[in-house]
Amino acid sequence: MLNNTSLKLPFGITSLKNLIKNNEHGSGGYYPFGSSQLWHAGIHIHTDSTEVFDAVLSGTVVAYKLNENYIMNDLPKVIWDEEQKKDYIKHLDLYDVKKEKVIKILEVNDKNKGIVKIQKEVEATHYYLKKDLPEEKTKIEYANGFILLKHEYNIKELEKPLVFYSFYMNLAAKSEIKEDIYSKFQCDGKTHFVPEKERFEITRIGVAGLNREKRYIDFAIFTHKKSLFEYKINQKIPEPEKRKIFLDANSIAKFYSEKKHKISPKDMLLPQRSSLKIIKEVNSGNKTAKQVCFVTIPVYLSSSAMKNPVKNKSFELLDDQKRVWLGRKEIAENSNYDFPALGEIKDFFSKLTKGEKYTVAFVTSGGQPQILLNFEHSKEFWIIDGEDNIKLPGENKIANFDKTRTSTIHIYDECPICSEFTEIKDEIEKEKITGFSSIKYLDKDNNEFVEALNKNGVFAGIEDAEQCKVCPFEWDKFFYNETGMEGGIICDRTYLFTKHDRTKLLKDLYMANAEHDFITESELQMVYGNKGDFEGACELREEIRKVVCKHAIEFDESLFDNIGKETEKHKDWGCYHMTKASFGKSLEITDVWKNGLQKEFKKNEFFFVHPIYF
Repeated sequence: MLNNTSLKLPFGITSLKNLIKNNEHGSGGYYPFGSSQLWHAGIHIHTDSTEVFDAVLSGTVVAYKLNENYIMNDLPKVIWDEEQKKDYIKHLDLYDVKKEKVIKILEVNDKNKGIVKIQKEVEATHYYLKKDLPEEKTKIEYANGFILLKHEYNIKELEKPLVFYSFYMNLAAKSEIKEDIYSKFQCDGKTHFVPEKERFEITRIGVAGLNREKRYIDFAIFTHKKSLFEYKINQKIPEPEKRKIFLDANSIAKFYSEKKHKISPKDMLLPQRSSLKIIKEVNSGNKTAKQVCFVTIPVYLSSSAMKNPVKNKSFELLDDQKRVWLGRKEIAENSNYDFPALGEIKDFFSKLTKGEKYTVAFVTSGGQPQILLNFEHSKEFWIIDGEDNIKLPGENKIANFDKTRTSTIHIYDECPICSEFTEIKDEIEKEKITGFSSIKYLDKDNNEFVEALNKNGVFAGIEDAEQCKVCPFEWDKFFYNETGMEGGIICDRTYLFTKHDRTKLLKDLYMANAEHDFITESELQMVYGNKGDFEGACELREEIRKVVCKHAIEFDESLFDNIGKETEKHKDWGCYHMTKASFGKSLEITDVWKNGLQKEFKKNEFFFVHPIYF
């Protein structure tokens, strides 16, 4: 997206489809909510590879934490739910399983009172770490290495340079890396801030680390204080010069099929030393056709036409000429020979009368003079460029055929490369169209069409196809015109949170949650699931992963101080087990803010972007 620079996603991922499959269909770590239902700055990209991966773009190192060897973290003393259970599935033999009764707040539809909340006792499965286990059994490898890069790019479409950061968390220990890529880093497990004057540029990041026996990186892209929407488009850039990317084809009303417009060619001699004027050039498909007319036509006269003719000198005709030769082809005045460029053959001979003077272009060994007849107003015809090995210059230029021996070529009375386009009445699967070719096709009226990249034989008018492309730096259009931010709602896309909220509870829920930036699956279920509108909830979760969200980076231990107190007030949210204590040492060992990012940024306030946009 930036400066035509080649952007790289880790682990050989080369397409949006593969990225979505890896993250959205993977085991947690989504944007902007993780599987633990905490705000999640980036996405998890999973792999089995231990090869070194590259940064999304080269950048300068701002802060980092790298380890010589893996650190060991405590297994949780209690596993409360099925989602958490997935992270420790290989260690469940170290736990005692207990079925326990818990009280949950559910919503039911009362005929008289409408939607009401009730308490209900339900049975849940909990896992308790066995007592008296050897200490080594209670530990698990934990990767907490990170590197933060700063990127600054001058982009012609923007008024000011775009400054953003890429963040790579969960990096493997140095001892696991086969290459020496950390010579400039201190791998002591401490957070290091690099002052601006000491920063260095890197392109290679490291290896995805093991975390609870899964290998992945946590990848985020963000700006600080200033949202992408505050980087304004440069209005001085003309629309045709803006770089654009394809979004979708849903705005197109008409699609077309193509049929080649068949025009039969005619054969015509192209004599040596003739010249053509190129009047018009048409490009359609992968072919170029040019409309031309003769400027000069060379003809051979009989040997008795002039007295002792000499090349490059002027001589009078001794008699009216009744026959001429185009190369070896003899043409008589009274013949029926068809020379399509002239229309009627007698036009040749009207010029060849006794006393007319002509400059001799060439004299054969048999004494025949060749002269150049001026035919600037000859009949216009079309040639396909490259056909019959004839290559012509651009429009309004003269093509001279001094080195071309007389040969037969194909000519056409009208443009031979235009197509006929017929509207397709059947339904088109627009969502499967991934873009349009840059090759233009013309119809007889010079209307332009382009073909769908992955739908052979399906075309759209070029103006319609252009509507599907958006300059990615025109953020309002690129992010579906959802730019409003109301009353401190954390996410810029307030509308996406509320468009399916039939109960109007979700907005209040987010306001109440603003202190610790936190939401759960059960909260979404509370708003949607019991009212038959869970499809809307699913759509919301799909949409929300596309947006730019303002929230604090989650790897800041101090943010979790008040979670216990706040969730005690709202037990009906179903998230009361999400306390600082429940995270154990993981908060402390993953903290990137303390002694690191806090030295670069005065406040922990960021605008995160889903990495698919970069």
